[in-house]
Amino acid sequence: MNLLPATARAETPIACLVGRVRERGAVPDGEARPAPILWTDPGKDWSGILGLLRDRLPELLVLDHDRYHPDARTGPAIWLRCVVDGPLRDERCGAPRIPIL
Repeated sequence: MNLLPATARAETPIACLVGRVRERGAVPDGEARPAPILWTDPGKDWSGILGLLRDRLPELLVLDHDRYHPDARTGPAIWLRCVVDGPLRDERCGAPRIPIL
């Protein structure tokens, strides 16, 4: 016997996290859209699932002072700035998506 309502859907923790992060980019009518969403991780607590997050969040860009790898959407601050500000806007982010740094 299924006790869940027909409209309920099982979400994985990753799917729930992706949904919550994308909610941060939702902008009510009449309000300015943020340039990027900042996701700080000084302890690198999320590094273990970074690959999973990159697969599900093409707008996720990662700061790495030592490595420039645009295919992995990883690079130094100047590259991130150029992607966010437009000169190197990544088409994988899509027009409606706000970059997540």
